[in-house]
Amino acid sequence: MPVAIVIDEAWDLLKGQGTAKFIEGVVRRARKYTGALITGTQSMQDYKANPASNVCLENSDYRIFLAQKPDSIDALDSIEPPVKMLLKSITSVPGRFSEMAIQMPEGFAYGRLMLDPFSLAVFSSKGSTVERMNQYKAQGMDTVQAIKTLIERGEVS
Repeated sequence: MPVAIVIDEAWDLLKGQGTAKFIEGVVRRARKYTGALITGTQSMQDYKANPASNVCLENSDYRIFLAQKPDSIDALDSIEPPVKMLLKSITSVPGRFSEMAIQMPEGFAYGRLMLDPFSLAVFSSKGSTVERMNQYKAQGMDTVQAIKTLIERGEVS
């Protein structure tokens, strides 16, 4: 049975020697067991922290790029200059859309993620949105009511 391990904010685990070594082991064995490791970090530079984290990057068939600092993009050795220019153009408009580039064996694809207000609230990790949602729930609202209230009051971004 295929299994995927998802590690968000992986930079924290990639910098530790023990956890980085564990992640390296997963990366090297995942395909053998029809598995996948999915990691997310704030910067591609996080994968250059040590040899184990670099193994994680180098064994990734798919990479999804969100908006990055230009310096981070310039430091990507394996990316051609014209593609770097496109990566630097990736942007987001909070509450409206977020652009991304997907690097895969077949090449690059570019896209824009646009969510309806309800989905935007559900998936938000923005501090102010999460805080307001928790406040509404503390007042006795269930999650759906809290989300609808956030939307009605324009508190989702």
